[in-house]
Amino acid sequence: AKAEEQVKHEAKEQAKREAAEKEKVKQSKNNPKTAKSSKDSAAYTEKQRREAEAAELKREAEEEMRRTVEAEAKRVAEEARRMAEENSNRWSSNDETEDNADYLTTTSRHAREAEDENDAQEEGRRARNRGGKATRQKKNNKHSEIADREEERAVGRTNKTKGKQKKTSSLQQSFTKPVAVIYRDVVIGETISVAELANKMAVKGSQVVKTMMKMGAMVTINQVVDQETAQLVAEEMGHKVILRRENELEEAILNDRDTGEAV
Repeated sequence: AKAEEQVKHEAKEQAKREAAEKEKVKQSKNNPKTAKSSKDSAAYTEKQRREAEAAELKREAEEEMRRTVEAEAKRVAEEARRMAEENSNRWSSNDETEDNADYLTTTSRHAREAEDENDAQEEGRRARNRGGKATRQKKNNKHSEIADREEERAVGRTNKTKGKQKKTSSLQQSFTKPVAVIYRDVVIGETISVAELANKMAVKGSQVVKTMMKMGAMVTINQVVDQETAQLVAEEMGHKVILRRENELEEAILNDRDTGEAV
């Protein structure tokens, strides 16, 4: 009897649940606003999901772009540093080679001049000695001839020593001449290339590049720099800077015209 009652009770509960579900479906069909609201809610949720996915994809793309830009900037900076080191070593080597070549050329020229002068003086003394001996009685013994030759050798050695001293003195005088540095008035426009700036200061382009490297700027000889940078470099190298604007003449004409109209 209890089992039968239990079965009846469960059947009744099941019937109630089914009836409630049917009623809910019926109400949904009879109320279109509720059905539409459910659809709108589902569509809004789908839109949010898609927007979130798009935002995530955009963020990942931006992050990848940032990493790429940073890597490229790092590579360019490393390449610029390497080129600056290579150029600095090459410029130093070229300057040393030029200085050595100038020194050797000057030394060789002065040495030849001093040697020629020494030979001319020695030849003149020998001629005078031979002329003086012709007026004297010739010595007929072997010891006198040997003494004469020894005397000539001694005179030659003395002349060579004096010539070397004179040559050394002339070389020292030529190498100790002070070189005056000429400072100029440098006119700089709104932009100027490194080569043009070097030309205005009458110096080598490599000297300007070296100065800018010491100031922390990596540039090439043909690179264009702004007016402020060029002014700093020129003043660093001791020159006086005159700044000019590109439209300075046009502004002066306009000012003159405005002044005339006011009068």
